[in-house]
Amino acid sequence: MDNLEKSVLHAITVHKRLALDFSSFANDKLLLTPEARVIGRTFSNYIKTFKDIPTKRVLLDKHSEEQDLCDLISEFYDSIEGESYNEAEYAYDISKLKQAFGERRLDVIKEKVNSATNDVTGTINEIEREISSIKAANGQRAYERKTIKNHTDDFRNNYIEKLKNPDLGRGILTGYSFFDYIKNGLRPADLIIIAGETGSGKSMFLNNIAIQVYMQNNRIDMMPGQFGKGYNVAYFSLEMPYEDCFRRTISRMADVPEYAIRDAKLGKAEARGVSQACKFMKNYPYEFEIIDVPRGFSVEQLELTFEDIKSDYTPDVIFIDYLGLMEDVDNDNDDWLKLGQLTGKIHEFGRVHAVPVLSAVQLNRIDPTNRKSDIKAIGLHRIGRSSLIATHATAIIQIETRQDEETHDDFIYHIIKHRGGEANKSHSILKNFSKCSITDKLYNVEAATAWSPGEDLSNDVANILGTR
Repeated sequence: MDNLEKSVLHAITVHKRLALDFSSFANDKLLLTPEARVIGRTFSNYIKTFKDIPTKRVLLDKHSEEQDLCDLISEFYDSIEGESYNEAEYAYDISKLKQAFGERRLDVIKEKVNSATNDVTGTINEIEREISSIKAANGQRAYERKTIKNHTDDFRNNYIEKLKNPDLGRGILTGYSFFDYIKNGLRPADLIIIAGETGSGKSMFLNNIAIQVYMQNNRIDMMPGQFGKGYNVAYFSLEMPYEDCFRRTISRMADVPEYAIRDAKLGKAEARGVSQACKFMKNYPYEFEIIDVPRGFSVEQLELTFEDIKSDYTPDVIFIDYLGLMEDVDNDNDDWLKLGQLTGKIHEFGRVHAVPVLSAVQLNRIDPTNRKSDIKAIGLHRIGRSSLIATHATAIIQIETRQDEETHDDFIYHIIKHRGGEANKSHSILKNFSKCSITDKLYNVEAATAWSPGEDLSNDVANILGTR
């Protein structure tokens, strides 16, 4: 870390007022180097919890199971040992830090503008994300106020622009048409939870979403000059070793049986598919990275790893397989409460980094032979161990499990929570678990809803809305 970052972090270890100010208004968003950001976030979490300054002994004790973090903490405290900090210099140091942060993010915006492709919507979303980070780091108000009278012109203009470009305002599509219609794509800071029983396909569904986010409309038989827009994916696997997760991924991309890859029993056509998938991965300009981490992986370790990844590329979407195998090292509560509070920290991680996060949780089991009981099979009451999970999630998808599920070719998922609108809706798609595949069946919006756009009245509508 540089001397300015060191000075600010030093200040919050010796002055309680400055520590409270840092955790409330400045926090780790301002810090530029990975080491400083991790230490700053660790300090902020401690200050928010105990309303006091952190000390080396207490932090090392709290994070005793995270050796990398303990090494960073020890190194920092050793570097300031014997030094003093003048409280009167804090405001100046913070202002310089804000200036340096803003300049760094503006450089990123310039690079995005200079390297912009025909994907106007994607470029605008990336630039807006950078501007939001500058505003957040500079402590600008986190709310928007405007009377509806003053917003009508903006609304009208936005609608007319949407008529011209239907992709305007759309987030990152998952490739599942029903979910994409309901959600309108993944947004920065979204936390999407996949809920299902053991063996229902939670991890496979998560992996399929990750692949479709990564590839978008590109195909493995395309040549480099044919590639369109895709997204960078960071896939944290706590349940499956790296090779198993990679084999599942390439099986899905190549549309070949996973066991044929595992046992080296590919036929000629299947081998060609795998070869195409490998060439695609080599030539495709976006990254799909599998990070094999142990059970008990914490949000603090997620922060460290994320900062390390960003030295190579910036992930557009984070996948964590899965939530129940993570650990909250700062939390000594019962498991049910710990998991809910861990979900809150992951949601905060997504908000800080303006990145959508998708993970999975286990459902509480019900007796499959007693489906006529009072316990409904679908709903938020089935979320395992903690209702706080649903509180923090933007949307929750529940996988339906039926009797003799293995005999069914379809795969039914329900949206049981959607913070932005409709919930309690379901859609049936197709599954082929032997090829690690869960594929979409197009959701017919007109057939499923009471309204139909009918003939194209865009120009007439634009004229009507455009009148004052």
